[in-house]
Amino acid sequence: RVGPIGRANYSPSLGAAPDGTLWVVWEDDSVAGATNLVARHLDRDLAPIGSVVQLTALKPDRISKPGAVKPSVAIAGGHLNVGFVLRKQATKKAQWMSIDLNNPDLQAGLNVKGKPTDKDRFIAKPRQFEASLAAGPDVHSDAGAHGSRSNKAQAHSDDIRIACHQDFCVAAWNDNVGIQVAYID
Repeated sequence: RVGPIGRANYSPSLGAAPDGTLWVVWEDDSVAGATNLVARHLDRDLAPIGSVVQLTALKPDRISKPGAVKPSVAIAGGHLNVGFVLRKQATKKAQWMSIDLNNPDLQAGLNVKGKPTDKDRFIAKPRQFEASLAAGPDVHSDAGAHGSRSNKAQAHSDDIRIACHQDFCVAAWNDNVGIQVAYID
């Protein structure tokens, strides 16, 4: 067991580090009004290293219930790369965070101890795939034979998957215009 008993934990994803250890990330909706991402480091024998750490702390809202959901994890270039869908009010956006494995915040987490927060917090700056493709120098995509989408801000994502190889990653997600793929340097 890597997560606490009696809590609402969903959608686990597991990524292997070059040193043979593993990182597991999952959804936790134990804070009423928000679903957040938490992680745990495991050794080669799947024994936990340290405590469960909180990667996101979203401001609770009992009506729209925001959430960082459906995580996908991969490790490359010394970074824990976490793809996820950020659900806020009527939108669902594919996003990712790249967290340096040596970052001390990854060992401590956001330290909110299950308490509601007054603003959205992330352990690393989240990047939105749909909105940042044309602007970001470290993300490249092919939106199909017709070029890039004309209305990226309106795209809704339901799921995301991320895979890495040594020092680059590729993400794939579905949205209201089809399946999208991005190369992450």
